[in-house]
Amino acid sequence: MSARARIAVLHRLFVQQPGPIKTGSVVTYYQVQGLAPGRNTVRHDLRAAYQKGLIYHTGPENDRRWHLRSIGGGR
Repeated sequence: MSARARIAVLHRLFVQQPGPIKTGSVVTYYQVQGLAPGRNTVRHDLRAAYQKGLIYHTGPENDRRWHLRSIGGGR
């Protein structure tokens, strides 16, 4: 599956799941969706979604929580 398609799956997770999401939860979600990528792929996808302005993060790097950015670009 292409990175663009995975980002779409990732965005769907954030729309469906209220509140912050941890990287490990994304790994599990990808596996349930039949993607089964490694943790590094998930991190890459999260960074790509962050760079596109779809999500933002809180917390230190070793305990990062990801949030869906509200419409209009604010938190």
